[in-house]
Amino acid sequence: MKRDFLEALGLEKETVDKIMAENGADLEREKAKTTAARADLADAQGKLSAAQTELEGLKKAGGDIAAIDGNTGTGNEANGGSHVPITI
Repeated sequence: MKRDFLEALGLEKETVDKIMAENGADLEREKAKTTAARADLADAQGKLSAAQTELEGLKKAGGDIAAIDGNTGTGNEANGGSHVPITI
């Protein structure tokens, strides 16, 4: 909102000053909300990135265990046992 607009409506300077002060306070409150929302978003993005990295690590570890599990089935069966796959 511009001061010129209010003055062109014929409002007194004191009235214009009060309106502008209230408008400024409203803007500052909304800026604070926006800043807080941006901080929350950045935090959530950081957590998402960390979770994705951890998930990729777990997927890789799961693939390694499956490969190892596929190679360990010969000894135990020969002794009468059964092969039990390892799962994560």
